Amino acid sequence: MKVSQHSGGGRRPCAVAAFTMVEIALSIAVVAFAMVAIMGVLPTGLQVQRDNRQDTWVNQDGTFWLEALRSGAKGLDELTNYVDQITLINFQGIERDYVFGSGVPFRGTNTFTNGWQIVGLLSEPKVLNPLNLLRGSTNWAYVRALSGSALGAPEMSRFGPRDMAFSYRLTSELFPFDPVSGTMTNFIGNFTPLDRLVRSNLFLKAVNLQSNFYELRLTLEWPLYVSQGLRQVGRNRKVFSTLVAGRLMLTNAGPLGPLYLVQPQDFLLVR
Repeated sequence: MKVSQHSGGGRRPCAVAAFTMVEIALSIAVVAFAMVAIMGVLPTGLQVQRDNRQDTWVNQDGTFWLEALRSGAKGLDELTNYVDQITLINFQGIERDYVFGSGVPFRGTNTFTNGWQIVGLLSEPKVLNPLNLLRGSTNWAYVRALSGSALGAPEMSRFGPRDMAFSYRLTSELFPFDPVSGTMTNFIGNFTPLDRLVRSNLFLKAVNLQSNFYELRLTLEWPLYVSQGLRQVGRNRKVFSTLVAGRLMLTNAGPLGPLYLVQPQDFLLVR
């Protein structure tokens, strides 16, 4: 409190403007209310940011895998650092598992030696022969995001836990392209010679298209986590699809079994 000197020689107090206890209490209440509101919105904002970031990674990886499988890429040896396991399941439910490393994910490639083996396994078709409907397999790959954060890079995984990396399950399905309805290629019945010729040409066209065109569908599901010792997949999923043109070449990779690679510059002529 200030005091002022007057000519009368006396001193009297001079009032100074200040906040009262009630005003201070109200101010604290307003700030506390605002802080509670901000703290309540913050987790939602972080969740949205994380979902957007993961969605971006999935979009980039999905486009990459589409181009790799449709072109039968052979030089992607870096894939051996990102793929943990590949499982091929045939129509009888029998699984063929290919696991990287010696029980330590991402730290060895004693099962795989290069990227084209990964591409070849994931390119095994859903239907091996469209004429007799010999069924192939559904292909699963457990992958760490290629375009993820620096913590998920192969160099970092040697020094820290791989759980830091964003991972997903990639399902690859390759179907023969079906361009013509079965009723147009049906020869059972009484047809005129011209109608039979038209149907014969359509059938020949359909066989050639089925031998050189495929529908590729990739499904990415995330996130991956371990529950009770088993790998589980979250509810998020995104599907990528494209039309693949070219001959599906069958090769032999020794202990890995048959590999299928799309040859985009090579086509079959079925007569």
